[in-house]
Amino acid sequence: MVSTNFVFPRFRLRSIPNAIPILTKVARHTSSSTTSSLAKHVKSPVKWYLEKLDTHPLITKCTSSGIVAGSGNVLCQYIVHYYDHAKGNHGNDKKNSGNLTDAKSVPTFWDNYDSASTSRFVIIGVFLVGPVTHHWYRFVMARIPGVGIAPTIKRTVLDQIFFAPIFLPTFMSSLGILERRRMDDVLITVKDQYRKLLLANWAVWIPAMLFNFRYIPANLQVLFSNVVAFGWNVFLSYESSKWKYTHNEE
Repeated sequence: MVSTNFVFPRFRLRSIPNAIPILTKVARHTSSSTTSSLAKHVKSPVKWYLEKLDTHPLITKCTSSGIVAGSGNVLCQYIVHYYDHAKGNHGNDKKNSGNLTDAKSVPTFWDNYDSASTSRFVIIGVFLVGPVTHHWYRFVMARIPGVGIAPTIKRTVLDQIFFAPIFLPTFMSSLGILERRRMDDVLITVKDQYRKLLLANWAVWIPAMLFNFRYIPANLQVLFSNVVAFGWNVFLSYESSKWKYTHNEE
């Protein structure tokens, strides 16, 4: 038979002051180790990113490409919203059409924010831009090694004369498919906008890649490209929004 008598242990209040220093030391040790662990990653995000590029290059590039593409899209939407707000152009919003005399009825950025558009750019960044550029630049660096002026020019020419003219319509078509537009409509957009975007691409990426290949260390070239790609994705987001609205109106 199990005894049902239970005796509570004695607890002395005098033991509390003795336990406080011990608990304080434990808390300080835990806090110090946690803080140092966090500081290790917070103070050197570039180092952490470069380590991931070495250990998991494809996953890291795909993830960073998705983040850069999505962030560029969000910034583009914010700039457009701010510009429309400054002009007082709120009547274009379907949810807020009509006269907006009340300041409280003026739509905020989040009222007009298109999360689907951001999602599409993230998907393209992760599943198209990231893996394609990863394998392409490995191919280019293997075929044209070196850090001098001559190999730099050769890599840039190969990238912008051969790769860019093929990849740009691929990007545009993928975006149109994700928007669930008809294929004939997508092809019309590619045909109409291709020359303009290719010239813009050359204006941005030729000097960027020349600078990147010539002056940026090899382990930082991906990071530099992502910085440039952030601004490029802002531009592409703005241009793609005009394609969609134009063809929807037609």
